[in-house]
Amino acid sequence: MNFFLASLSIFMEIALAAIVDDFSCTVNGVYTSSATACANTISDQACAVFYPESSPNSGFPLPGNSVQRPYKCYSVNANGGAVSADMKKAAISNCAKTCGMCCLTPAYNCPNAPFPSMDCNSITASQCSSPIWRELIAKNCPAACGFCNDGGCVDGVTDCANDITICTNVAMQDFVNQYCKKTCGRCNGSNPSKLTCTKYPGDSSSACAAWAANGYCTNSFYTDETRRRYCATTCKISLAAIVDDFSCTVNGVYTSSATACANTISDQACAVFYPESSPNSGFPLPGNSVQRPYKCYSVNANGGAVSADMKKAAISNCAKTCGMCCLTPAYNCPNAPFPSMDCNSITASQCSSPIWRELIAKNCPAACGFCNDGGCVDGVTDCANDITICTNVAMQDFVNQYCKKTCGRCNGSNPSKLTCTKYPGDSSSACAAWAANGYCTNSFYTDETRRRYCATTCKIC
Repeated sequence: MNFFLASLSIFMEIALAAIVDDFSCTVNGVYTSSATACANTISDQACAVFYPESSPNSGFPLPGNSVQRPYKCYSVNANGGAVSADMKKAAISNCAKTCGMCCLTPAYNCPNAPFPSMDCNSITASQCSSPIWRELIAKNCPAACGFCNDGGCVDGVTDCANDITICTNVAMQDFVNQYCKKTCGRCNGSNPSKLTCTKYPGDSSSACAAWAANGYCTNSFYTDETRRRYCATTCKISLAAIVDDFSCTVNGVYTSSATACANTISDQACAVFYPESSPNSGFPLPGNSVQRPYKCYSVNANGGAVSADMKKAAISNCAKTCGMCCLTPAYNCPNAPFPSMDCNSITASQCSSPIWRELIAKNCPAACGFCNDGGCVDGVTDCANDITICTNVAMQDFVNQYCKKTCGRCNGSNPSKLTCTKYPGDSSSACAAWAANGYCTNSFYTDETRRRYCATTCKIC
């Protein structure tokens, strides 16, 4: 009996796994990486309603799996069968990711180079966003990363268009010639991008252009609050006014450094101490103008006079929740008098990019929390996990370029005198802030908790 049940279970799993009828974006019976590489042009939740799973709890297409795609993605019949061109067209237009059909969208539907210098089928999402790989992929395997419409010309980094003044800034020419070729018109035969400079709060989704083309900005199905949250720039939606305290804002919206730090206590605890200013209004985010929790700055339930003590407590414990990270020591310093970039347009991804970090530290330290670093930062964020690389002969070229702070390679510095004991890496990016507030020594936290999140910072074996 047990053998029969086991055999039946295996048979059912195999039956469930097989793709039938439509084999778009598959190779050898499994979905390719480009099957789900794009974004749906309407929300993922809406797509799940229009295109439910092919069977209960079977899941949706993912690279490397062979889950049967939702039948409505290609067929008018409830259980699949004949492929309908109209059903596929609608699926590709609105919910290509949910249906595992991204490879059929314009950005992904083109031939790769006849004799590419790399295996196009093995390219990963991280390579598509890597400044080391992007140009190489655009020339050899454009369909792998959605570069079909770019003619082989892409930016090496993804944030160039945030501040197009760098294209004409004399001090930035070496940088843009290498990393911002598309935005700044440095590809062969191209002209500099003629972007409009109207200022709106930033989009929080990378799919806004596609959504707008399908009516996201005008369709009454979506509320202004939804459009404001995801695509304020694309849909040109202004936001409600912030009142009383305007810390970490520019032109009525929060800057990227308003929420760039970590709360020194848990986010959940901060939400208890500092509830939303009105039900479901949300909390400060870069580019929005949600009224910050009144308790972040006022003793009054509905705001009003600003209390220095209330702000001090908020900055000390819940700066991120309150949108006050720019007032913490790591973010509260002047930027360069004449920076070679727009410090207000810097994004979180730029702060962690090895291409941008040194440039930002010298020009806009307050944008990324580099105020305490004296212009000297590591190009990558994990150098201190293993400082033996600082003295490893084979690693010198690497550390001289990417680990200048940890290994003492900045002008006038000495190599870091850290102990060489090896600890497991931190799993939280907030460990430094937590440690400053007693996380590593306070008996409230167990060794197991410290080990789980901040083993390196707290030196827990």
